Amino acid sequence: MLSTPMNCISTVDDNGHFTVIHFDGLRQETLKDIVNALEKSYDYIRKFFRAPVINIPIFVFPDMHSFHLFVLGHDGETWLVGFGGRNGIKIVNPDVAHSYGMAREDIIKVVVHEMIHVFENLYGHSKIPVMSEGIALYFAEQKNINSIKTAIKNINEISEHLFKTQSCNELGGVRGAYSLAYTVIEYILENYGEEKLQLYFLSQSKEPFEILGTKEKEFIEGWKEYVRKIYD
Repeated sequence: MLSTPMNCISTVDDNGHFTVIHFDGLRQETLKDIVNALEKSYDYIRKFFRAPVINIPIFVFPDMHSFHLFVLGHDGETWLVGFGGRNGIKIVNPDVAHSYGMAREDIIKVVVHEMIHVFENLYGHSKIPVMSEGIALYFAEQKNINSIKTAIKNINEISEHLFKTQSCNELGGVRGAYSLAYTVIEYILENYGEEKLQLYFLSQSKEPFEILGTKEKEFIEGWKEYVRKIYD
């Protein structure tokens, strides 16, 4: 178990973008896969948030127990396998993903997801959870079509809460909302463009509608129509 990061091995990637702090048993192939996945998105995400080149620390924990103890100070929810913020990224070893009902590739995508939160926290402004989680899901290519299709059945009810949740836990507590957050970003990019999406994330506004040049009701109705057309 990792007690403190100082007891671990520190590996810096060739470009100096990441310092991976990991336990001795982490496979070199897994280390390479983590860094390669991050490097593919690094420049794009950095430029989206208009951030300078920075080195992001990544802590890789051997199992869920050690991850939760270090990140939360106690055992947490089984779905929590990664966390990203101002102090870098903390994840569970992708090689043990199967023990938690996940694919190895799922945790590799979680690493990219959390990198987006790092840049957002450092160079963006506080946003409502559907936008913050939505952009991380979208840029990390975490599209769960089956979950989206299931959520569509209750999209009217979900939409009443989707833009009003004030925390990620609250968003996750609305069944189907997390999956649909992906489609909100997808809809904005297709109908309003990346420039407007970027403008929103770099602004101090929490609500996206004014920056997008629309009203909340009009946006939500347009988004629901889009989701039904694409996924139903």
